[in-house]
Formats: sequence, C-alpha cells, structure tokens
Amino acid sequence: MGFTSFAWGFLLESKGLRFVRNALNFLISLGCFLLSITTEEYSYLILPAIIILGLIGVPLRIANMQIADFFPTKRSTIISFYSGAFSSSPLVFVIIKSIYDRYEIGYFHSTIILFIISITLIPLNTIILPKRSVRNRERILLNRFEEYRYKQMALEFGSQNENPKKNCCDGGEEKCDPNAIGTNVCVTMKPFFITKKSLQKLTDQILEQENGNDEILLPENVGDRKKPIIVNFTELQKEKDRKNFKQTQQAERSVGKKILHSLFCLRRKKHAAADDDDGDGGNQLKVSLFSLSYLIHQIWFGWINTYMVLYSGSMSLWLDRITDDPSVRNYFARIFGIVQILALIIAPCAGYLMDKIVRRARDITDDDHRRLIQAQSGSLPILFTTLTLAGAVCCRFFDSNQAIYISIVFITILRALFIAVASAYLRIRYPASHFNRLNGIMCTVGAFFSLLQFPLFYVESNFRIGSIWVNGFSALMTLLCLLHPLSLRTESIQVYLIRREEHHARKIIKKKSQRKQNLVLNY
Repeated sequence: MGFTSFAWGFLLESKGLRFVRNALNFLISLGCFLLSITTEEYSYLILPAIIILGLIGVPLRIANMQIADFFPTKRSTIISFYSGAFSSSPLVFVIIKSIYDRYEIGYFHSTIILFIISITLIPLNTIILPKRSVRNRERILLNRFEEYRYKQMALEFGSQNENPKKNCCDGGEEKCDPNAIGTNVCVTMKPFFITKKSLQKLTDQILEQENGNDEILLPENVGDRKKPIIVNFTELQKEKDRKNFKQTQQAERSVGKKILHSLFCLRRKKHAAADDDDGDGGNQLKVSLFSLSYLIHQIWFGWINTYMVLYSGSMSLWLDRITDDPSVRNYFARIFGIVQILALIIAPCAGYLMDKIVRRARDITDDDHRRLIQAQSGSLPILFTTLTLAGAVCCRFFDSNQAIYISIVFITILRALFIAVASAYLRIRYPASHFNRLNGIMCTVGAFFSLLQFPLFYVESNFRIGSIWVNGFSALMTLLCLLHPLSLRTESIQVYLIRREEHHARKIIKKKSQRKQNLVLNY
C-alpha cells in the first residue's frame, strides 16, 4: 500500500493539498466503480480495482495529515485523529458485509455506495480545501510582516523626529525595539502562529499605510525644504542597492574592474545563498533523511508495519492450531473489525500528550534545551506503542482462545497508535518543510520492509515448529525496536544526535558556499 507514498509526498509540496486530494479521490472513485461492475463475465476487472485501491490508501492518509497545519497548537492531536480514522476503516467493510448478508442486497448495490461517497468528495474538496498549502501562506505572511515592520519603523522614526517626546509603546501587540531605526521605535511583534485572520490583518494594515501615509516629510537641517522618507521597504532596498552599485562602479574604475566585479558578484551570491535557506537554519532534506535518528525511527516503523501485516496474514494459521470450526473463525474476524472503531478514541490521546509537551517546551528560553524537549516529546507514546507490540507478540506463543482475545486488544491499540505516533514524531522532530517528503519516504521504505512477511509466513506454514521460530524472531525484533524510545529518553544521546545534525548542516552550507565561490573566481 505504501510503495507510491514518496511520490505523493513530493506532489503535496509542489501541487498543494487540493490537487492531491482531488486526484486521490478520483482514483478511489475509479477503483470503487471497477469493483462494483465486476461480475463473473468481467472478473478480470477486480485486479486493477484492488491495485488502485491498495496503492491509494496510504497516500490519502498522508494527504489528510496536512489538515493539521490549520491547527498549529494541536498538530499532533489532529494527525493522530486522522490516523485513528484510517485504522478504524475496516469497520466500513464490516457494516457493508453485514448489510449484504442480512438484507440480501445485491453485490452491485452494496459496492456502488463506496463509489457514490468517493465521487461526492471531489467537489467538496474543491470548495473547502485551499489552493495553497498552509506553509506557503506562512511564507507570504512572514514576507508581509517584514514589509509591514520596516514600514512601521520608518513611520515611527519620522513621527519621533517631529515629536521627540512622544512615547510610542502603549502596550498591546506593539513593543519597543532597541535595534530598530531611531530610539524606542514601536514595532509589531512577529506572530507566533500563522492564520488567515492574521494574514488579512497585516494586509489591511499595509494597505492603510500605503493609502494614508505614503510619505512622511522630515525637515532638513538647512532651509525649509522637506525630504520624503520612502516607507515601502522594497523601494528602500532598491534605493540602497542603487547607491551600493554606484559606489562599487566608482571603486572599480580606480582599483580594477575585473577583480572588484568578481568580489561584488561573490557578495551577491553569498546573500542569495543565505536567502535560499528559507528559514530552516540550513537544514537540507538530506540532513534529516540521512540522520541517525531518522534511521532508527525508520527501522522502528518498518518492523511494526511488517508485524501488523503478518498478524493479519497469519491469523488463519494461528486459528488452525486452535479450532476447526468455521463459525469461530468468522466470529473472531467480526470482532476484530468491530473493535477497530476504538482507534478514533485511542489515537488522539497520544497526539494530545505530544502537543502538551511541545507547548510546555515553548516557554523555555534556552533554544538548545527547548529543541531537546521537543525531540523527546514522543518518547512516552513511542514507548507505550512498542510495549503494546510486545504484548501482541507474547500472545502468539499461546494457542488458546483467551490469547486471541487479548492479542486483538493489543493489536487494536497498536493500529490506533502506531501510524499516529510515527507521523506526529516526524512533524515535531524535523523541519515542517520536510514533513511531507519524510513521511512519504518512511511509508515507502516501510512497504518494502513489509515484504519480510512472505518468508516468515512460508516458515510458519511449512514447518512443524515454524511458529516458534517466527515468534522468536518477532520477539527479537521487538526488543530491537525498544531501543528507539529508550534512546529518546536518554538526554545525552539526543544531545549528541542534535549536534551531529547541526554539524552536518553546517558542512553542507560550507561546501555550498565554497562551490559558489569557486564558480565566481573562475568567472
């Protein structure tokens, strides 16, 4: 199911949530339609239908997680809620199967319902979902904020020259910035969370400045002439660039045009390279992707995903060792499908806990300590999820009805928490701009990792003591997975991993700067 997840993760970054959701809903509608018109005469249609539905499930879950960006203080809770809904989806097929069996509705009518629901979501996605992603809107707002702040600084500077005794700071959102132009210049503080309302507010303030306060006249020292201050930050930058360019041209004539032209280009290249970092502190995607912490998390995710698939696939082998009654088999399958609805309640609890720890970390003034607390925020949910996996593995050593009941409880909790915690951890631990791609890559690698189920299933089904070997191997892998939450709880390990990532990021920036410098000097 997750083989194409990485491609959809990159599409989310480039095309946005609305496009991806509509594309996924179209493919789901196509798969449901092919499934509904499958008959004995056209039995071959079931193959493309199952392939389409199988490949689209995980990308749809990844796309739904982007809705969490609309709730900045509760991102992990929203991610875990949608993951819980994804885990409880087998209940839909249990309901359809019950209607099909009890009311003797035809196959076509029972499956066409899925097509109608899926095709209805396409116009709803177009109307409700925004064209731009939330992070693109954040960049627009931050650019607007910088423009507004510099305009406000220029206006306050002009008004203080006319009324030097005026005290600008009256409370509210405005505070005095000692580093701004002039003394006690009042500036609007940077918004902590980016919302559509704050974007509209800043846009209105900028328009008000441009329409009502386009120029502030300052008296010059000599004469009665008044000079206008440029309050448009873009124009101010252009004016500075023109002055710097004129000074550089004059210096080129005296020292040597070619050498200074190269140095001037080098300076411009360095500024451009600084702007290309886009606020991530130089953290490129490969810094996060090839970090040791991501590798550990990938192994943890891969094995739990493999075991959940193996649990469902080898359930029949486990039941063969316990009972020969088909009604008992159907009963356990029905119970397993019904209890999945509990995922809607269990999954958000882990997300709420992670959000609570992250909100508490924001009050810490030390940047290094705050990042450490945020990195460790997922340790308790990940530890509980791993212990739940250990409980399910232990149940497989016993061939009894009681062990099956207990294992269903463990696997239900595991399904509810596993995807929610794994994705929320990526959202907290790594830069937000990397989330879609890291999540897609994690699901794709996890899908390849799950191919391990086939040799394990072969061993369990073809050897007399194969179940003992498979259960023993599962227990060893579970112990290995316990290293992930234990490493998160160990402060010294997390400090080392964070510093290692920062060092790697600085090396990348240094190599990038040296490469650009060599290009300029060769020019």
